[in-house]
Amino acid sequence: MLDSLTPGITKGLATPLMLAADQTNRILFKKAGTDSLLLDTVLNPAPGQKIPLKLAYSTELGIRSFITASEGNIPADSAVFFLFNQLPVELQADDVNVDAILFRFNGTDYVDAGVSWTNLEKNKLHPDQKKIAVVEDETPIRYIIRLKDRSTGEFLPDGLGLADVSLSYLPGQRQIVSVKGRLTRGKWRFYSEAAAY
Repeated sequence: MLDSLTPGITKGLATPLMLAADQTNRILFKKAGTDSLLLDTVLNPAPGQKIPLKLAYSTELGIRSFITASEGNIPADSAVFFLFNQLPVELQADDVNVDAILFRFNGTDYVDAGVSWTNLEKNKLHPDQKKIAVVEDETPIRYIIRLKDRSTGEFLPDGLGLADVSLSYLPGQRQIVSVKGRLTRGKWRFYSEAAAY
């Protein structure tokens, strides 16, 4: 049980937790001092298998999810992230379901980068972790995300009629990128923020 979490700080066991191999193992996370279950999962590891598992939990962000942690260092020319949809109803109505599609700047225009998040639900961490190159030939790569309405196939516009969400990321780190909206001069605009974990 954890009694407190600090943003940007990882807490956990100093040594790996041992699980029974080839058997069902249930892992529970409860709010400290209570029987209130935050999250649980069932694992069935093979002999000798390591399962890197992290819990992302924030009442402020509405995140309550396990995230599979990739092992090893992230090269400085890459970024690894999960996507979190925190759009207000002014930019995405509650009954509108979207896919997020990554676009890369090719020098003249943004083109589909071949990376997407199918069914990016509101106020949920998408389960797919993505790795992207952020530098090419010592030049930073610019990316945007566009949100496609699953019913109409159209990209969601912001208050200015623009569909582009500038992607903020932290090179060389694992992170959660949140897609958000803010009111600027009376118009709702898309933006994103990255938080390392």
